[in-house]
Amino acid sequence: MEVIHHSEERYASLTLVAHSKEEIEQARKVVDETVPQDREDISISDSEVDDIYEITIEYHDDYDKSSGEVFEKIIQSLNIDSCE
Repeated sequence: MEVIHHSEERYASLTLVAHSKEEIEQARKVVDETVPQDREDISISDSEVDDIYEITIEYHDDYDKSSGEVFEKIIQSLNIDSCE
């Protein structure tokens, strides 16, 4: 699984790129368990092109920088060593 991170001022995103249905299902489970569901400034989107699956988590107004903790938990839970 690949991870792409992007941030600027109060915006942050993390994209998980999977190459199998098993990987993306595991990623969805971790995201559902980790990302706060009660915040309106967070959006989660899924996409699938050919056999590439993506989940993107976006913090649109991350004034308290809470995305960092959440993204770190996701990366650790999925046993990912590095991200782009």
